[in-house]
Amino acid sequence: MADELNSQLIKETELLVEDFKLKLIDILLNERRLKMDSNTIKSLKVISSETAMYVTLSGVDYIYYVIHGRGPGRFPPPDPITGKFKIPFPVAKRIAEKGNRAEFAHVARAFDKAYNEFFEKVKKKSGEISLAYVLRTGTLRSVNI
Repeated sequence: MADELNSQLIKETELLVEDFKLKLIDILLNERRLKMDSNTIKSLKVISSETAMYVTLSGVDYIYYVIHGRGPGRFPPPDPITGKFKIPFPVAKRIAEKGNRAEFAHVARAFDKAYNEFFEKVKKKSGEISLAYVLRTGTLRSVNI
């Protein structure tokens, strides 16, 4: 009986995470002006565990910066294969000098609003939820139920 309940909760949570993923894609397409075939959008995946109540939405390792922008002080990383910047050098230099967080504040707000709505829906499904906000691993946020 407990396995059936866990399985049902995982399925329902997967649907909520999938809905959140679609909202995030909408934000990236409309607010960030990414193309549907961009690596960022292609990389978004919903991962769940059959044995534990665990669902994760993951993406490319730089997804945080796509949503929130970069602070001043460092150049955006070059492409790992070619060693060249994916953006023109003057733009990379400007980001290193001034950052671009202010330019992406509306994207971060839209993401946070969508995430908070998602979190409230998941909270209704389950009594106790712990969240981990993991950067640089490609995980946006994990929900343990």
